[in-house]
Amino acid sequence: MKDAKFSVGIIGAGNVGSHLTRLFLNAGIDVVICSSQKELLNIPELSSEKIIQDLSEFSEYTDFIFFTRRDRDLNLVLPALSKRHKMIHCSGSMDMNVFSEFDSYGVFYPLQTFRKEHHLLNSDFPVFIEASDKDTLHVLKKLAGMITPKVFEADFETRRHLHLAGVLSSNFVNSLYAAAYEQIPDKYDAAEVLLPLMKETLSRLDSGHPDEFQTGPAIRKDEETINKHLAMLSNHPDLQALYRSMSEIIKKRHS
Repeated sequence: MKDAKFSVGIIGAGNVGSHLTRLFLNAGIDVVICSSQKELLNIPELSSEKIIQDLSEFSEYTDFIFFTRRDRDLNLVLPALSKRHKMIHCSGSMDMNVFSEFDSYGVFYPLQTFRKEHHLLNSDFPVFIEASDKDTLHVLKKLAGMITPKVFEADFETRRHLHLAGVLSSNFVNSLYAAAYEQIPDKYDAAEVLLPLMKETLSRLDSGHPDEFQTGPAIRKDEETINKHLAMLSNHPDLQALYRSMSEIIKKRHS
């Protein structure tokens, strides 16, 4: 590749696509995006000449084309793309061989949660990459290094576990936060009451393993309190079952 700046194409401007577009633009990387007009409202920084409506308009000289839509949309997109393109997907739960019909391909998996309406304050998150050949891996590593200092190689099996870890530590935890908010009486601001606790719990992980900092009735084997909480959740059987399961998991981990 020449010393000229990178040029990437992005398919989709949802949560992942919009963030990658901003990160690439901020790093001086040329971006062309193919997406619906509604999605593109999320990226006002993108000039109109960098927006295409047809996948066939991607230049064959584009360094990479990033597929950032839902995994199940992939088969709708592939037939419209030239096999000369270097295809990259951003999924932690999909093999890179879905692009095996293309000359070069790979994976660029950012282990981060994205919401298009919430801009990231920094890009200090890990990106895990894999590629079909050494040359593609080299260029992909260089590209990833332009937006984050944390670039690692990871095969499909590794990414599957990373993705699972992300769901457990972010998606599930966030849903539990929502359930916790519902327990706070209306006369209080739930965020004001719970955020200090949530932040303190998370900040401790900077200095050790989560097991070192476990607190609460389950680790104390406080069955009286556990039973009272379970009774309070009688009208929420799913959450009650989860409370019981999590209590047992904590007890076993610390037995």
